[in-house]
Amino acid sequence: MAKNERQEWITTKIPKDIADEIEVLIKNKKLGYNSKTGFISDAIREKIDELSGKANKQQTKLDDKMIEMSKDFNEKLEMILDKLQDN
Repeated sequence: MAKNERQEWITTKIPKDIADEIEVLIKNKKLGYNSKTGFISDAIREKIDELSGKANKQQTKLDDKMIEMSKDFNEKLEMILDKLQDN
């Protein structure tokens, strides 16, 4: 986001017990949070990054499996074609 652009915000609800836990954490100024909003925004960003990373890893595993299957298929096809040429 450009420096001059204003961030658009929405409102959401969280359970009070979680909000109370966040309040306790942000009172510890050493953590660097001045508000629940900052804490919650960071927590959500971290979760999004974590899930995105997992999704990317799963996709990579699927891609690797497809490549492996394709190589196996090609090897078998070559064997069949070689046998057909020998006959």
